[in-house]
Amino acid sequence: MIKGVIDETIKTLAFVASVCISLMICSNTNAFAASYNLRDESVQSHISSSTNLGTLSYWYSNTDIISHWKTPRKIYVSNLSSNSSFDLGYYVGFAIYQWSSKAQISCSANGTENSHSIVIYGGLESDLTDAGVFSDCSSANGKCRSTATIEGTYTYGSLTKTGKVTTYSKIAIIEKSNPRTDMAYSKTATHELGHALGYAGHSTTKGDIMYTSSTSNTTNALTPP
Repeated sequence: MIKGVIDETIKTLAFVASVCISLMICSNTNAFAASYNLRDESVQSHISSSTNLGTLSYWYSNTDIISHWKTPRKIYVSNLSSNSSFDLGYYVGFAIYQWSSKAQISCSANGTENSHSIVIYGGLESDLTDAGVFSDCSSANGKCRSTATIEGTYTYGSLTKTGKVTTYSKIAIIEKSNPRTDMAYSKTATHELGHALGYAGHSTTKGDIMYTSSTSNTTNALTPP
């Protein structure tokens, strides 16, 4: 049922976004993906087996790590909340739409409980703790932890950046007893999915979806760098 909600959400958001979200979409898919410090498999086609992963023309993060996936990113959604107004399917659907349509980073909600690469949990801190998702959620709106291995290094000007391959990510969207708005939860889901897709660290620009503080992040959509 959640998957159906997500599918309908994506269709609805596709129309709403065309009217409400002012975003310049770059025609060069690979360049646009790279500008978000996300390395899709299509971007990796030039990479050899050596530790030199290539040269980056753009960097937009406060850390020196960049990651990508070599396997399909299948998302499984697990809503642990008993609150019917906490619509995790909607929040995840919004996040998927942002990254797949705006940055051309493919991901889909077709993962099952036994077949997924990204799992997104939602609920109160007590729900998440009891389920063993995260044990330290009290001071956060969302969390993401990924399993990744070092592949090599990229060159950015005179600097080097560590390149990794992600194989699994776990996300928690924390429901607050003092409820947040649907858009606030959607913003958190988009931010955390960005981490799962490979954006390590945070943007240093207030207002960006990948800025470190959600209270200072004034948008719930991706914006061009």
